[in-house]
Amino acid sequence: MAMIRKSIPWKREKFGYIEEMAVTSAYRRRGIGAGLLKAVLDWFKSEKLDMAELTVAAKNKIGYSFWKKHGFRDYLHHLYLKM
Repeated sequence: MAMIRKSIPWKREKFGYIEEMAVTSAYRRRGIGAGLLKAVLDWFKSEKLDMAELTVAAKNKIGYSFWKKHGFRDYLHHLYLKM
């Protein structure tokens, strides 16, 4: 699931956001995720967006590795405190 979001003024006017993307383990490493990502990024580009963002769980090593492989970089640490 991907969407176009409006940003806070100091960042940019709008950006692409990848909310969810998953490939079940039986179908991984077949280019399916890369194909899904390409379709989403092509859509973002067609909308004249220059930034795509997403959130990946810190313990999701497979997901984190996928996003890094496709050029995504760290820029924000999202922290929480369980009370």
